[in-house]
Amino acid sequence: MKRLIRKNNRGSAIIVVLVTVAFVFILITTLLFVTLSNILMKYSDARNKNNFYTAETVVEQIKAGLENKSSAAFSEAYKSSLTYYSGGEKDTMVARYLANVTDELCKAGQNDEWDETKLLEMVDEGLIGNPADPYVSLDVDEFKSEAAGARPHKIVHSTTAVTLENVYVKYTSPADGTVSIIQTNYVLSAPAGSFSYSSQLPDIFDYAIIAGQHMVVAENTEVISEKSIYGGDYGIDIGEKKEGSLTMTGRRYLITKGTVSLNGQASGSREGKLVTDRRTYFYAGELEVNKGVAELGGLTTVSDDLAYKGAGRVTVSGSYIGFGDSETDARSSSAVLINAKKAELDTSKAEQVLLYGHAFIGEDTGAESSSFPQYDGGGDRVRENGKNVWTNAKNSVIMGQSVAARADQVAYMIPPECIGVVKGANNTVLIGENPVMGIKKKTGTNEPDYSDRVSSSVSDFRIVDFERQADALGGHYLKEFSPDELYAVRYVRSQYGDTLAYFYLIMTPDKAEEYLKLYYENNRARADKYFKFYEPDLSGTGDAEKTVTEGQSFTTSGNTVTMREAGNPGALAASSRYRTKYLNLCAKLVESGVQPEELNRNIFDNLLFSDDVEAKVSSGETITCVIGSGDEEVRGVLTGEDNFVYGDHDGDEKIKVIISTGDVTVKKNFDGLIIAGGTITFRGGQIKLGIDRTGTARALQTVKLAGGGKAERPLIRYFRGWEQYPLEGIATVSEDEADESVSANMDYSEYTDYSELVHYENYSKK
Repeated sequence: MKRLIRKNNRGSAIIVVLVTVAFVFILITTLLFVTLSNILMKYSDARNKNNFYTAETVVEQIKAGLENKSSAAFSEAYKSSLTYYSGGEKDTMVARYLANVTDELCKAGQNDEWDETKLLEMVDEGLIGNPADPYVSLDVDEFKSEAAGARPHKIVHSTTAVTLENVYVKYTSPADGTVSIIQTNYVLSAPAGSFSYSSQLPDIFDYAIIAGQHMVVAENTEVISEKSIYGGDYGIDIGEKKEGSLTMTGRRYLITKGTVSLNGQASGSREGKLVTDRRTYFYAGELEVNKGVAELGGLTTVSDDLAYKGAGRVTVSGSYIGFGDSETDARSSSAVLINAKKAELDTSKAEQVLLYGHAFIGEDTGAESSSFPQYDGGGDRVRENGKNVWTNAKNSVIMGQSVAARADQVAYMIPPECIGVVKGANNTVLIGENPVMGIKKKTGTNEPDYSDRVSSSVSDFRIVDFERQADALGGHYLKEFSPDELYAVRYVRSQYGDTLAYFYLIMTPDKAEEYLKLYYENNRARADKYFKFYEPDLSGTGDAEKTVTEGQSFTTSGNTVTMREAGNPGALAASSRYRTKYLNLCAKLVESGVQPEELNRNIFDNLLFSDDVEAKVSSGETITCVIGSGDEEVRGVLTGEDNFVYGDHDGDEKIKVIISTGDVTVKKNFDGLIIAGGTITFRGGQIKLGIDRTGTARALQTVKLAGGGKAERPLIRYFRGWEQYPLEGIATVSEDEADESVSANMDYSEYTDYSELVHYENYSKK
């Protein structure tokens, strides 16, 4: 029986083998299927990618074609400007460019619809294939709207760009019929350049006046400027003997490295008026008011002070930024100084008032002080060889305020009981007054000489006792505020011939603020008396966010005197940014990019090859270039005269450019550019500074001389970087004159990257 069972076992082995073989076959089949599916998927994906890349190539080729159209359109606009330029604004050329672009891409007679055939002409024929049955289509059935028909091939216009909307690129593979669709808008922007390509160069076409030293508006003269002004490294004087005024209109710059004085070159009864537009950018070293009036719109930025020397009136309706933040140099610390009775400062309508600095005592008094180098600053401006220079530098004493009246200064005078003290049991006071009358300086020093007041036998004498309690300070000691025991003495010669010595305490700004509050608390009646005597009418915005100061200030309203605390110093974090712009503008009329060596040079030297100019007219001659004739005639002048006068001669109105190594006097309306190494003076009635870029450009680029012959070089070539003014050859009046211009044949595409001007918008793919 066992033998029979053993024989039947052979059948089960066959079954096991068959099952194993079947399993292996299924496994192999599965692996083959998965592998084949993966191969097919990768093939399909590769096919789709290749198809999309081809469609993307079509889109890129259209973009490249549009860049070529953009370049050609601007070139045509530029060439037309050589002869037909008018209006004087770059927008005119931009408008021509946009019109040219539209004409190149629109359907005939329909400037609001782009032509698909013109775009297809930009694509390689090999990609398009058979014209009867092309692989590329820009009119895609899948994206048609039943309500509105085909999506419109719309051209959208703006002042700066042309946009081709609803560009659908459909590419159908000729091999397998795979379809890829890309949708986008093409934006063709206008070049953003103005008349000067490089940001390192000023737009000289935008300036009417560039003075190397001074600009003066004489008595009974009203200047109205539609163009920018640089008023010199030493300042602008408005009102030489009687009333004079300067009004800035439009989005222009008014710049000077020196002082804008509304009372001429000396204090007294002279009056001046300054008005700036709400769009004007006004940069100055200082604004000085006597009986003058300043109406400040736009942005006003001042390195030093707004200083009143008379009952003047200043109204701020824009932003006023005093960006000087020095604690040691009075000339670089921005504050408001009211040193006159009945002065007015109205900031009630100002957008913002920021004062980064503090007031200083002792400026412009003619006084001298003891020598403390760490507080060296101040000084008097005097005229030497026709220039303003700083002399008699003295150590100005910092106050704890950003807005200060002359009345405030008495608070910082050392209390009389601390002046001239003999140390001992009784702390005997031998002098006890401030100022001290009759005290003079020790020979060869700035220290006070008290030998005629105090016997040489008196020991332990202190001219200032820092350890004596002062009643005026509520019993506090001077050493609490000036631990290094520093003081300054101002010697002033009175009208009666006596010498007055004023003693002031030298403190840090924080200590000066603390000192002032303590003094005011203990001497309110006396302080209010001084304030009411000067009666400064200080009207603020009432908004702490709009008026921010580094130091304290007093405001007055009627008989009420109010101390205002210093603002939030955190809001005064941008002074260096304003200072950098100011220094750059004063050096080269640009807001950035000025080299260190240029910051120390006069603007006349930075803008011109001044050595070449001076060599050309070193004997005082005047060279006149002329272009055009009749009503289209304009002239350019290069002169070495000590004082070139514009407006005294027939035909002066044809002069559009004056380059002078000396001074220039203007007596009538002027529509061009004056750049002088010296002083530019306006004298006589109302004088308007208008805009004529066309005439200015023509005068700068001609080489024809009045009376015949040719100049050695056109006036534009006396300007540094002249070759980077791509539009300086605009507005010639004939082909002959265009051939003689410096840049008639310049290719503007050298300065413009058209790949940046043409870009995609709303890009998507399917």
